[in-house]
Amino acid sequence: MRYYQLVASGRQLALFIFAIAGLLLVAFLVGLNVGLAERQQQLEQAAWSAKPSEPLPTPIPTEPPPATPTPPPSPMPEVVVAEPTVPPTPTVMPAPTAAPTPTPRPTPRPSPVTAPISAGVWVQVGAFSSKADADGVRHRVVALGFRPEQVKVLSAGFGKYRVRVGPFPDRESGSRVVARLREGGFREAFVVSQ
Repeated sequence: MRYYQLVASGRQLALFIFAIAGLLLVAFLVGLNVGLAERQQQLEQAAWSAKPSEPLPTPIPTEPPPATPTPPPSPMPEVVVAEPTVPPTPTVMPAPTAAPTPTPRPTPRPSPVTAPISAGVWVQVGAFSSKADADGVRHRVVALGFRPEQVKVLSAGFGKYRVRVGPFPDRESGSRVVARLREGGFREAFVVSQ
């Protein structure tokens, strides 16, 4: 008994699959056109059979109808438009009001760039020369699951911006965060003690 083996590369196999799919598509479209043509033929036959074989004669009038005199137009009645009357508005005495209570003002939340950094252990994600880059990295770190108030963008002077996460109670916690950030793609993250 003999066995035969077909060897084909990935491109040849893909070409074969596309050729089969193309043939199936062409066969489908041909069948669709044939079906539509048959349907059109059936409709034409049905319309042809519904038509009478001989056209009906149209009656020819023998004499024109008598002209009827048009009545004169009736005079238009005079329409009087009345002026709208506005009812007088009643005067309402205002109710006595209590002394206004001062509304508490919310304490302004410091922006991430100017936020004071507290002492403790921090993880520095990176330093950047543009604020836009630092803000982009901050958003990516927040997307990893850190709370937005934990991730700060700090101005380091000379046009540099540092992105830091924290504070953490000890270096061990900071080291766990560094490992998590490195898994998320931030290879340069390191622990900083403030």
